[in-house]
Amino acid sequence: MFELKPVYVIMGIILGIQILYLFYFNVPQSDPLEQEELNLNISCTTPEPKSSTTTQQRSLENLLFCQHPAEIGNALDILDSRNESRKSIFFIESSRRGTITARQICAVESTARHNPEADVFLLLLDPPEDPGLAKDKPVLTLLRHHSNVQLLRVQSATFYANTPLQEWSIANRINTSVHPIEHASDILRVVTILKYGGVYLDLDFVIQQSLTSLPQNWLSFEMGSEVCNGAFGFKKGHPMVQMMAKELAETFDGSNWGHNGPSMVSRVMSRTCGMTQPDLLKTGKNCVDVVVFKSNIFFPISYPSWEGTLMKLLVLR
Repeated sequence: MFELKPVYVIMGIILGIQILYLFYFNVPQSDPLEQEELNLNISCTTPEPKSSTTTQQRSLENLLFCQHPAEIGNALDILDSRNESRKSIFFIESSRRGTITARQICAVESTARHNPEADVFLLLLDPPEDPGLAKDKPVLTLLRHHSNVQLLRVQSATFYANTPLQEWSIANRINTSVHPIEHASDILRVVTILKYGGVYLDLDFVIQQSLTSLPQNWLSFEMGSEVCNGAFGFKKGHPMVQMMAKELAETFDGSNWGHNGPSMVSRVMSRTCGMTQPDLLKTGKNCVDVVVFKSNIFFPISYPSWEGTLMKLLVLR
């Protein structure tokens, strides 16, 4: 009979220990938050085995989370009763489709993450009765981890009351516009800041720091000497925002993409400041009580050059 020598036994034990060591310590450990999201995604599609009370409880919690759509509040009810001591940051989805892209979720999440002391509102203009984003897992995850984010339904028929646009036939103007989504957003952002005050941001921003240190009233240049309406902030009822709303009511043009947005802000600001935008940029002065930031603060990458910038970053990687 073959006799196993002690030296072979010892070598086998050492080899086994090495294999166990390599397997245990070299398998990457999952981040708890990533693992939680992985479990959530799995539980939404495949039920977990009922092997223990803890597992059953977790499966039930995840299943309830997946099956219950996000709550979408009425904008007037929530905003009229909000805590005005907290900063408000607004985003607008004006397509009326009731959906949101991954890029847009990133804009809301980055803002909420860096501004936990602020209320971040995503306004949905006249969405469907059962909007798809209410059951979208990335949206549910966003709301789960950032309690300062709220989805609000805006009914255009009632939201514009007590503003210069109250008697204006907004629905007819938007329906006949060549750019209905953009022009609806142009109007809603002005009315929202006029009524409630706060900060408005387009849904293509990625915010990298807190906005709490911003002045109360501000605008920003974009692409050199052009003032834009993609990012701005004002206190409730500010005279310049009132003039913006009046300008929209009097000069709305549904055939021109920028007439009711950047151009409208530029017209109002030039009249208010008594100087042209290039002169304002050159002198670096404020416009009455409104700070006007240079483009590098909010628009370090201009929209015509985003693709080239992105490709350069990909090549560098």
